[in-house]
Amino acid sequence: MRNETEGKKVSRPIVRISIISIALTIAVNIVTLAIVTGFQNEVKYKISGFGSHAFVMNSGQDNIFECDPIVQDSSIYRTIKNIENVEHVQSVAYKPVLLQSGKNKINLTLSSGKDSTIISQEIEGCVLKGVGSDFDERFFKTYLIEGKVPNFADESSENQLVISRKIANNLRLHNGDTVAAFFVKNSPVKREFIVAGIYETGLEEFDKKIVVGRLSVAQDLNDWGIKTRIEIKDTIDQGYLIIQAKTTGGNGNYRYDWGRGYENYSGIKICPVKDTVLRVVVSDYWNNIREQGLDTSIPDTASLKIKVRGEKFSFCELTWDKVELPKKYLDKTGDKFEIKFDEKVITFESTPGKGSYHNYIGGYEVLVKDWAKIDPTLAKLKKKLEFKQTEFGDVLHVNAITESQRDVFVWLDFLNINVAIVVVLMI
Repeated sequence: MRNETEGKKVSRPIVRISIISIALTIAVNIVTLAIVTGFQNEVKYKISGFGSHAFVMNSGQDNIFECDPIVQDSSIYRTIKNIENVEHVQSVAYKPVLLQSGKNKINLTLSSGKDSTIISQEIEGCVLKGVGSDFDERFFKTYLIEGKVPNFADESSENQLVISRKIANNLRLHNGDTVAAFFVKNSPVKREFIVAGIYETGLEEFDKKIVVGRLSVAQDLNDWGIKTRIEIKDTIDQGYLIIQAKTTGGNGNYRYDWGRGYENYSGIKICPVKDTVLRVVVSDYWNNIREQGLDTSIPDTASLKIKVRGEKFSFCELTWDKVELPKKYLDKTGDKFEIKFDEKVITFESTPGKGSYHNYIGGYEVLVKDWAKIDPTLAKLKKKLEFKQTEFGDVLHVNAITESQRDVFVWLDFLNINVAIVVVLMI
């Protein structure tokens, strides 16, 4: 009995140490798994918040920031929305932009003792993410630190941006400040925006790149679709005015309908003898040299209202030579003006087309409800959409987040190896 009692006294601390060791091992394993899993989920949430779990775009494109457009199609939207595990679908368009800070004065004292002033301006290269009425703003509201996320369905948000703290610090901007933005179209474009909100997620690679604005801004600046207007050339041809359609955007392969069907002539000659309205419908008629037989794309329509006073049937002639027609502008836009000829006065009022750019988007962002079911959801998306031509001639491709952000997800998978090593060592 004595030996048994002494044995128990000796073994009791050993048992306790074993129990404590096992408890610590289990606790460390649980904490390790919780930290790594939580970190992975947080990174996944932030990355998908900037973009989406899947991006439906034009086939043959890899870069979602510079992809060719597709026609915004409600039937495609409904098809995506009706797939099981899809939580939200939104239309987006991206456009690279250079943001420029205001002028910053730096006072210096030179070695000679003279004071000098240097004026500097910072420039930051970013990508404008254009969003519309279907924008899911929950992610950016979660990480908003100043201002607000505008209602991008409202036209008043046309000149507003949401930027990151990283960009704001680099450009010395604060909420409510005005920032200059430079875009490259057929020619460079400068616009000014107001900083409506500032966010910070901690993912520096994305924070320094993404700014959020209105969808219509990105659509217009991408030169998608076409936009046309009717202009009066400054020369007269044997008593006739030269009326010409000025078209921008699209692929540059335009054809024109002045009321007699489509033709290749961008202008007509006319000397108006009565009040009338001219109308032109312009379309870019093929997108690829191998697709010249395709139907016309979405056209744009412009008009020119004409009023004639005086000797209506007289020629459009002037008694002296002029380099330019003597146009008298009647409003600040320059769209309404009159020209005095020898025997009559003609008033012109040009109404530019609204443009067809608003029919095009960069693609659809798709958010899923359950990340664990993302693979079967992507499989259903691809089965429904990929390599099937839409009624507008678009061939779609589904780009998964695991493909577009492959490097990040490979890094996250390496963390699983670290977890396995820690668990084995603890066991």
